[in-house]
Amino acid sequence: MSIPLIDLAKLTHESDLIRQDEIRSLDTACREIGFFYLTNTGIPKELMAALMREAKRFFNLPQEDKNTIDIKNSINHRGYGNIGEEQLDEVSHADWKETL
Repeated sequence: MSIPLIDLAKLTHESDLIRQDEIRSLDTACREIGFFYLTNTGIPKELMAALMREAKRFFNLPQEDKNTIDIKNSINHRGYGNIGEEQLDEVSHADWKETL
């Protein structure tokens, strides 16, 4: 099974029929797969490349630096989440990912 492609241009299309069809695709992707790729965002490739560079830079920082913005200290659930702090599957073990 592959990760679905969701088209932002269709989600914001003036045609109700086109928009609703893509909304159903988004709903299915979220409920059955849990992930999707968003296409036709209008975000320039250069900006996306800069975002990826900054994400890599941040996640390569020493743990102490990342912990300075720990999400557990945020009143609005924003910040860094360490490996193993989230568990989306209630039966399984904690998730092995970092978040920001």
